[in-house]
Amino acid sequence: MIDKRSFYLCDVFTSKPLAGNQLAVVASLGHSDESLLSISREFGFSETIFIPADWYTRVDRNALELPARIFTPASELSFGGHPIIGLSSVLAIESLHRGTLLNKVSIDLAGGRCEVDIKAQSPNTARCTLTLPESPSVHDLELSKQTLANLIGLSAEDIDEGLCPCSGVICGSGFTFIPLKTTDAVKRVEIDKNIWKERLSETSFPNIYVFSPSGNETYDVRMFGFGIGQNEDSGTGAAAAGLAFLLSAVRNGRVSGKVTQGYHLGRGSNIYFEADASGASGAVMISGDCSLFAKGVLA
Repeated sequence: MIDKRSFYLCDVFTSKPLAGNQLAVVASLGHSDESLLSISREFGFSETIFIPADWYTRVDRNALELPARIFTPASELSFGGHPIIGLSSVLAIESLHRGTLLNKVSIDLAGGRCEVDIKAQSPNTARCTLTLPESPSVHDLELSKQTLANLIGLSAEDIDEGLCPCSGVICGSGFTFIPLKTTDAVKRVEIDKNIWKERLSETSFPNIYVFSPSGNETYDVRMFGFGIGQNEDSGTGAAAAGLAFLLSAVRNGRVSGKVTQGYHLGRGSNIYFEADASGASGAVMISGDCSLFAKGVLA
């Protein structure tokens, strides 16, 4: 049972534990900002998400609305895909244990309200679909193709501008998107931190997202979150949503597909996406599984 000291550890974008992207869900939203940041640092995951201790009393007819806050070990985020998918899964799993089949969660973040549909749940896993509070935005980059190639340790010929242009994408955080011709090129990426510091760290797109098609509308990706105080991430829902929106904008129509991420780190994530940048609403959705790994109580 979740109370004011409870926490859950889960693995997001995977149906099995010890894979995907790790997340801590903590029922202590009433603490100070300094305490929330300190707790996030103690867990040491890419993100920790905090909710009210009385969340279950807010369940109404298999639906739930509640506020939440997301922290990295360095700062607060206005939005994050993997924390929202993970949180919604934990709420669904815990509600199932309490005898309630939760099927919809609305989460209020600094970046807006996220709507989540619970597609399936069991005692230790759940599958959720997140509709973003607003569409990502796509921007031109001021860096040349050669500078971007130097940044990621590849040649300019490895960059695939036929797939889509190199772009700056805002989706909660800011990302520099670099399309590559082959999955082998994705594997060979090595970030030059000196170039990053000089040319990218102070821009609106300080995080680096490289990707390449791997067949059947699947994209092999890597994300380096230097702009939010992280190194390489094993499953980035916000960036996957940005990729979906960018592909839809380039094709001027609806797209759906899958992102594979984290396999280079031994923590494979599978993120499913849908987007339609041509519509008036510009709807973007991401989906994924989550596996509950552990739960406990803060001392």
